Amino acid sequence: MRREQRLAWSEALAGRAFGDTSSSAFLPEDLVAAMPSTAYVDTGLDHDFRFSAVVVSGEFTAVENGRAMDWSTDDGDEVPWDAEADTRTLRTTFEVDRTIDVADQVPAPGPGDSLSVQVVVDGSDDAEAVAQGLLDLGPSVVFLAELPEGDGDWRIALDGALVATVDGSSGVLELPVVAAAGTRGDADDLLGAGTTIDDLDRAAGVAAEVSVAND
Repeated sequence: MRREQRLAWSEALAGRAFGDTSSSAFLPEDLVAAMPSTAYVDTGLDHDFRFSAVVVSGEFTAVENGRAMDWSTDDGDEVPWDAEADTRTLRTTFEVDRTIDVADQVPAPGPGDSLSVQVVVDGSDDAEAVAQGLLDLGPSVVFLAELPEGDGDWRIALDGALVATVDGSSGVLELPVVAAAGTRGDADDLLGAGTTIDDLDRAAGVAAEVSVAND
C-alpha cells in the first residue's frame, strides 16, 4: 500500500474518532481497558459502560457502499452515494480467526464466521481510500461495539479507532488510526501504552471495574 493511501484512510477515521464529532467523553488507559471484560461504572447512572462488546482477530475481506446521508435535518435524508453528503457508511465484512474476549450475553463468533461491520466516513473524506485501507490491513485485531439499532451489524469501537495490527517481532498492537490522530484528544496516551496481543489474552474474561465521575 502506498504511504499516501495509508495516511488517507487512517486520518479519515482519526478525524471522526478524535475530532469534534467524537462520541467518547474519555479514552481507556490502554487496550486492555477497552476490552469487554472492563466495565465503567458511574454511581449516578443505573447501568455500566463498556468500550467494546467483542474483540476478534481476523481480516477485512470485503467492503460495500452503504448509505450516504445529508444531516441538515434532525432525522437526516439519504442521498445518492456520489452526491454531496455529510456522511457515507461502508458495510465491511470481517472474517473471524478467533474471539479474544466477549461480553456476557453476547454470542462469541467462531473461527470462519463473517461479521458485518459498519464504518462511517465523513462526507469530505475519501470513502474509497478508507475501504481499500481496511482491505489492505491484512491480519488484524478489532474491538467491536454493537450498533444501537440492534440489526446484527457491528461498528469499530471508539468511533472507528480501535483496529490494530500486530508487530511480528514484539507482539505490540499497532493502531494506525490512533497514530494518525497524533495528540488530538489524548490519542498519544493510548498509543504509548504498548499493549501486546499477549496482554489481551491474559486479560480476556477477567472482570474489572472502573469508577468514573459524572461531570
